Amino acid sequence: AGTPGNSKFILNAEAVEKFGLNGVNWVRFTKGKADFSSVAYKIEGQAAIRVAGLTGNRKADYAKTVEQLSTKLGKSTQEVETFLSSQGLRVHHYKDDLIQLVPKNYHQLAHQGTVKDLKALAALGGAGAGVYALLADFIARGE
Repeated sequence: AGTPGNSKFILNAEAVEKFGLNGVNWVRFTKGKADFSSVAYKIEGQAAIRVAGLTGNRKADYAKTVEQLSTKLGKSTQEVETFLSSQGLRVHHYKDDLIQLVPKNYHQLAHQGTVKDLKALAALGGAGAGVYALLADFIARGE
C-alpha cells in the first residue's frame, strides 16, 4: 500500500501461512530497502544497532555484528552466537552501518538490504558504510 519502494508491503494470507508469520503481516520499505523494525529484536529499546566497518561480506559483517553485540551486552561472542541461533535471529543489513536482528521467517522474505550497495562500493574502491551514507544523501538530494 503506497508508493513502490516507500510503503508498507502487506502479505496475503497464503504468504503469511507459508512463511509462518506471527502477528505482523507486513514489511515497510524505505527507499527500496526492507525495514524490519516492527519485528526486529530490540537492543536497548532500539530496532537497529550501528556496526562500524560493514563491507557487504555477510560472513565478515556477521562476525563484526557478533563482536559489537558481545561488547554492548557484556557477553562472550559464543554466548551471543548461541542466543542468535536459539532465537532464530538473522543479521539484516538495514541501511548504512545499521544492522537489525530479524526472525528467520521474516528475513527469508525476498528483499534488498545494503549488502548489494556495499559490495558495489567495494568494487569501486569505496570505504564501506561511511561512503554509502554520503552516496545515499547525494542520491536523496537528487544531485
